[in-house]
Amino acid sequence: MRVFVGSATQREVRLLVLAQSKPDVSVDASGATVSVRRPPLDTLVAGLLADTQTLLHHVRLRRLPAGRTHTVTVEADGVSKKVKVATLPDTLPDDGLTFFVASCHYLGYRDQWNREQALLRALETRTVGGKGASFGVLAGDNVYADVLSPIHGALSMVDRVLGYFEDDDYEAYRQFAPVFSTFDDHELWNNYPSPQAHVQGTVGPRVRRITREACLSSLDVFQAGLNPTPLRSGSRSYRFAIGELGVFVGDVRTQRRRGDDKRMMSAADLDALESFLADWDGPTMIVLGQPLWIRARHKSGPIVADYNPPHYRDEYRRIWRALLGAKWDPLVVSGDIHFSRMLVVERAADQHRVVELASSPVVHIPSEIDATRALARPPKQAKTKNDDPKSIGGVPGAELVHGCDEPNVFSLVHLRREAAGLAVTNEFIDVESGEPVASSKMRIRSAVGPASAGRDARARVLLRPRA
Repeated sequence: MRVFVGSATQREVRLLVLAQSKPDVSVDASGATVSVRRPPLDTLVAGLLADTQTLLHHVRLRRLPAGRTHTVTVEADGVSKKVKVATLPDTLPDDGLTFFVASCHYLGYRDQWNREQALLRALETRTVGGKGASFGVLAGDNVYADVLSPIHGALSMVDRVLGYFEDDDYEAYRQFAPVFSTFDDHELWNNYPSPQAHVQGTVGPRVRRITREACLSSLDVFQAGLNPTPLRSGSRSYRFAIGELGVFVGDVRTQRRRGDDKRMMSAADLDALESFLADWDGPTMIVLGQPLWIRARHKSGPIVADYNPPHYRDEYRRIWRALLGAKWDPLVVSGDIHFSRMLVVERAADQHRVVELASSPVVHIPSEIDATRALARPPKQAKTKNDDPKSIGGVPGAELVHGCDEPNVFSLVHLRREAAGLAVTNEFIDVESGEPVASSKMRIRSAVGPASAGRDARARVLLRPRA
């Protein structure tokens, strides 16, 4: 029996329980209203779980008091486990709040050192602003379903995801703190929804449809179903708040379309994001599976390896208009890019700023994978990063606050209320050493502004209210 902690808001906690053989799961948390249900499954996913005698249960604990640590007892298969989970506070504490950001988590290294064990040690010991992380943001590519294999059809992809949730060290890491998740392409396949020649399950419309449905089902069961209630039925975007801080987690991957009606978000989700930024009176944080300050396409030689938000030009412009028109300077949090950086984008006319933080990868994909070595090499970790968003009006460039290109890194962010606004302090933490890292050689070379460099391992910016 395994227990994974999902999201925790002020009054609710969500868990995933994997059990064997016995269908009954008992959950106890003093004072909570408990509900346990078996989530709906795609036929292929259901068949795989039946073959492995794995039963999945989504657990919701409701009517909990805010800002407290709760002990949850789970019993199944003749085993009892206790998990401690803290609900969010009703307001931002006077001494601030710390959370971690992680993306691009490849599971499978067992060479000189264990990444998941090291990650847990670093999270348990590292603090910013005198406080450890109260929750985590998993900003996409949280699992790699599309790792190269001899079969690499839908069944092997779902089995790959299940492997994360059968791993002892991954389970221990996922019991550290509640997490809020969004998604990117590797939960499905590289550059989803575009077919990939090296991913057998995406070649041909019928096979691609079967793979898509299986991968989305596993995504809903293992990740999306553990998030707070979505904006509406069929959406994987959602909102929550911590006092005056409003958080919007947007799905910019699973609703994508190709062709003449290309899009990266559903129309309803994009409308909701615009309304949220226009109406929220305090500071805001937007979580997306890809950064905004980036080129429209990532290419590997002549091949488009992935489409990025600027590729979806109309939506991209609408998002930037909403960010620059919000009542406060927003913080945008993302992953995906296999290097980490914090930057500030400022519109010259009114000094409205957007702070963007990208943290990636928490566990890098290996450079070699047995029988498929030649095709599995990661992108070169170049010192110069090219970002070229051409369609943001009135923005002369981006200031790089700090960053690094270490291969195994997470971000530790501290938020604290000040008289002039909300202070955001960030460190990029090396997983192996548990120490903050930064590169003095990083650059942003932009077509709309000069290069800039950041050298400090700890950086601080201020989210300000706008006149």
